Amino acid sequence: MNKGEKQITGVSRKNFLRGMAAAGAGLMMPNFGPWGASALAAQERQAGGILAIGLYLDPPNFDPISNTSGTILATMGPCYNGLVVYNPANQDEIIGDLAESWEFSRDGKVLSFKLISGVKFHDGKPMTSADVKASFDLMRDPPADMVSPRAPALAMIASIDAPDDTTVHFNLNRPAPSLLNILAGGWMLVMPKHILDEKGNMKDQVVGTGPFRMTSVQQGVSIELERNPEYHVPGRPLLDGIKFFIIPDQGTALSYLTTGQLNLLPSLTGQAKGAAISPDIKVLEGLG
Repeated sequence: MNKGEKQITGVSRKNFLRGMAAAGAGLMMPNFGPWGASALAAQERQAGGILAIGLYLDPPNFDPISNTSGTILATMGPCYNGLVVYNPANQDEIIGDLAESWEFSRDGKVLSFKLISGVKFHDGKPMTSADVKASFDLMRDPPADMVSPRAPALAMIASIDAPDDTTVHFNLNRPAPSLLNILAGGWMLVMPKHILDEKGNMKDQVVGTGPFRMTSVQQGVSIELERNPEYHVPGRPLLDGIKFFIIPDQGTALSYLTTGQLNLLPSLTGQAKGAAISPDIKVLEGLG
C-alpha cells in the first residue's frame, strides 16, 4: 500500500455506501450491485481520497456481457453507466443515469428513453443511442459463440430502435412493467458500439462513460481507477480514485483492513470471520 496517497480511513459499510453515492452521480451504488445499498445521507460527503478495497482474486476479464462475478462488476462497474439506476438514497425509486426521461406507450409495448446530450466515453467518443442499441442487442441476443446471462431477463424485447442520437425505443413483444426495474440492475451497462463492432466484447478494455476510468491493471497485484474529469454530472465524483488490491490470503487481507490500509473487504470465512474487528470496520458480505 502506498502510504503517500490520501486514503479513506475508518470507513464503515454505512459510510462507504454514503461515500460511493457522493462519488459518482449520487447514484453509483447500483454498479456496485454485489454490495447493495442503504439509505444515504447527503451530509458527511467529503471530496478527495483514494478508496482502498481488497479482493481475493483477479477478475478473469472485464466483459459485462458474459460474466456474473461480483468481482468483475465491482472493478469495472464504476467506469460505466446504465440507462437508469436505483436511487441509492431511496431504493424504492428509479432515477435516470444516462437517460434524461422515459415513458411507456399506452399499450405498454414500447419503452422510450430520451438520453442526456453531450456524454462522452473515456476515449473521447460521444455516447449516442447507437451505443445503447448495440449494448442491449448484444445482451439480449448474443452470437452463438457468446453467453449472455442477462438474455433471459431481456427476452421481452423484440427489437430496439434508435431514430436519432438521443432517442431509444425498446419494442416489446408483450407489456412488461418490470423491464424498468431490470434495466436499473447493475449489469445493464451501456458500452461503446465502436469497440463492440471491432472486438465483439469488452474483455480486454474498460471504456465507459462512468465517473471513474481504469488506469492500471497489474495481474495479481492491483487495479486502479481514477476520477473521470469529464464526467457528465457536475461536481462528481468526489473521490480521486479507487484502488483494488488483490490479496488471496484472508488473514493478510484482514490484517490490512484492521490496520487501516484497506477500507473494504469481501466476505470472510472460517477463523478469519470470527476474528475481532473494530466496530467501525465492516466486512462486506456477498461479493463473489
